[in-house]
Formats: sequence, C-alpha cells, structure tokens
Amino acid sequence: LSTERRDRHDVIRTLIEHGADPDMRGVNDWTPLHYAVAMRDVEAIRLLLAAGADPALRTRIDDCSTALEEADDAGFETGAALLRGALDKPVSNPGRDEH
Repeated sequence: LSTERRDRHDVIRTLIEHGADPDMRGVNDWTPLHYAVAMRDVEAIRLLLAAGADPALRTRIDDCSTALEEADDAGFETGAALLRGALDKPVSNPGRDEH
C-alpha cells in the first residue's frame, strides 16, 4: 500500500479477494488504514473499510494512534470523515479474529 504504483487499488482488491487480512500490521505496527491515511488515499480507505478493516485499531508502539487520529493530525479531512463514519457503524465481521 505504501507505493505510488498506478495499480495499487487493483492490488488491494486482489489481496482482499484472496483472503488478505485488512488489519495486518506492518512497519511501526501500522495497519493498511494507517498507510492509506499517510498516502492520503481515499479510494484505498474505502476499499479497506468495505473489506472490514477496523478503524479503531491503535498502533501498539510509538504514539499508539488510530488511523483517524493520524488523519486528523495531518489535516486529511476527507480520510478522517470516512474513518469517523466507519466508527459510527456497527461492526459485523463474523469469523474474523479479534485484535
């Protein structure tokens, strides 16, 4: 996700279709939503949320922030609004492990 590839949204779709965890943590314990916020990538945020990514997950190191807090700190209003909206919806992901 942390790439400027033109096909990154297709890559995200393909990974999700093949069972990739939309909450998988990477460098600095960031989730894909954290990376999407850092890239200011609204479409990636939409794709990840539609796949069940949890916008309430905090990093477990450094500043222990959520993707929403990162979006707010960066002044990324569109991303913050999408994440805020997802937090307001009831979560229903049967079969997904808790984080």
